[in-house]
Amino acid sequence: MTRFFFLLALAMMAYFLLRGRLARLLRPETKDRPTSRPPASNAPPASPTRNYESADVVADPVCGTFVDPAVAVSVTHGSKRFYFCSEACRDMFLADPK
Repeated sequence: MTRFFFLLALAMMAYFLLRGRLARLLRPETKDRPTSRPPASNAPPASPTRNYESADVVADPVCGTFVDPAVAVSVTHGSKRFYFCSEACRDMFLADPK
């Protein structure tokens, strides 16, 4: 009888430990959920603690981060000036300007 309860407890622990992994394996893949991580960028991330020199901020057209034009990386395309959070975002924009 003791052996039965021991095996039952062992089976229950295995079930609770593996149920999340089994559910992920059995779940069908969807298009909106990526199957792998995007490639890592070699550029350092934008500093979230940057002090803004002016009250006006603009959105980076590549990643949507709000940046201060006084300290942002910028480029003129056509007749409009664009501001970016990093050189990596600027390079991505220059590769395919919209």
